[in-house]
Parts: sequence; C-alpha cells; structure tokens
Amino acid sequence: MFDHTPELKEKYTTVPAAFQSHSYGLDLEAFETDAGLNAMFHPTSTSTDPNSHDTFVSSMESASYPFFGTQFHPEKVLD
Repeated sequence: MFDHTPELKEKYTTVPAAFQSHSYGLDLEAFETDAGLNAMFHPTSTSTDPNSHDTFVSSMESASYPFFGTQFHPEKVLD
C-alpha cells in the first residue's frame, strides 16, 4: 500500500498525521490470533488513540488481492 512512496513510509509509521475519531478498531493481536484475517490481510500501519492509548491497525492490505483498507481519515490532516 505504501511501496510507491518509500520516502514517506517511515513517517507513516512514526508520525501522528491523521485525525482519529473512531472508538472501534482491530488490535494488532487480532492478526496473530485470527487465522482467516491473518491469511487475507497484513497490517501496514498502526495508530494509537491519544485518549485511551490503545493501539489499533490503521491500514492493511491483501498480499493476494488488490484490496486494502484504512481505519482513519487521510483527508483530515492534523495541524
């Protein structure tokens, strides 16, 4: 999902850059414990909720199909 922007790939994993307004999200552990989820998708980034400090998968992609998903609003940039 982020391979076309290698110069930004590090920033996607270390810099908070998206507005968080979700109370639901998949924990990274879900990809280890759910065989079906793990077989279909691979996490490509995580986010941490500033209030609860819970970390969740904020983007994922399929290695076998041209599918990807996000759990953040990339159109809402933080100031």
